[in-house]
Amino acid sequence: MSGFAGLRVLALESRRATELAKLVGTYGGEPVVAPAMREVPLESNGEALAFAKALFAGEFDMVIFLTGVWHARASQRC
Repeated sequence: MSGFAGLRVLALESRRATELAKLVGTYGGEPVVAPAMREVPLESNGEALAFAKALFAGEFDMVIFLTGVWHARASQRC
């Protein structure tokens, strides 16, 4: 099989949805793009603030970041 050969390809992306759909199409796929999450201002996200407080207090033995954005922001604070 070369490329996606007409297969529908689901991409869970929000910020680069247009570019990702074009890339899938370039390789012969039918893109279906849907955001997996949405970004909200930190001030309105109590769960994120509680997590950050626990993180900076050293309450975790290990943290696995799946994106670079949160890691970059957290690193600036330390």
